[in-house]
Amino acid sequence: METIRRLVRQRIGYSSPLYRMAARTLTGSMTLWREGLGTYLQTSRLRATPSNGSVLVEVRFRSLEHPLYLRPGTDDLNAALNNIVRHEYGYQLPATPPRVMVDAGAYIGDTAVFFLNRFPGVTVYALEPNPKSRAVAERNLAPYGDRVTLIPAALSTTVGTVTFGGSEMGARIGEGGDLEVTTTTLPALLSQIPGGHIDILKMDIEGAEMGILSADVSGWLPHVGLLIVETHGPEITARLQEVMAAEGWQAVRYRNLFYCSPAA
Repeated sequence: METIRRLVRQRIGYSSPLYRMAARTLTGSMTLWREGLGTYLQTSRLRATPSNGSVLVEVRFRSLEHPLYLRPGTDDLNAALNNIVRHEYGYQLPATPPRVMVDAGAYIGDTAVFFLNRFPGVTVYALEPNPKSRAVAERNLAPYGDRVTLIPAALSTTVGTVTFGGSEMGARIGEGGDLEVTTTTLPALLSQIPGGHIDILKMDIEGAEMGILSADVSGWLPHVGLLIVETHGPEITARLQEVMAAEGWQAVRYRNLFYCSPAA
């Protein structure tokens, strides 16, 4: 299915109305199959609902212990469907249940929620610098109690502050916005995590992965079991593959993600 999707996407283009219609039809079919008619109807209505500022709509997925809150007319619904329904981050998972996950670029907490429900014993450290998205993430992650630590920071190569701009899933550091956010590093995070090991590290940080991959990775990569990265552009993809090969890791692509782990 994934091979066919990529071939079609290359042929007609991501922005093609035909491709978008087919993708929406596939997502709708998977929602109906995995989550039932009620969730399918609710998400269909939500997709048609215009944006209304900061209003949150409660959406129930039968695969989740608690409801998910989404903002109509934003990227929230697509993010939730990709993670909760299409299992975008569930393509290749550790054979042993993970104990620690770091979600860098947590957005509204959708990826964290997927792992919290998939693995009852996992603890998640979720990083989200955008105050608006982080407020939704706080609502979505609150029912999971001390299994989640929500950190108001962006992942970077240094500890400090940077400018931040953009909105929703496209928000990123270094955009020249008037917002200033805190940054942290992977070594700094590891020093706070009991045992100093991350079983799953997810990075979806809108291009900032280039800086992290271009710096010395020896201070954190050996302490990671599985690295899942969404690369933003061919240069970052090439850099990721180069670093993984140099470190003796393998990188397997699924949709827009790379699942990276030590080569057997």
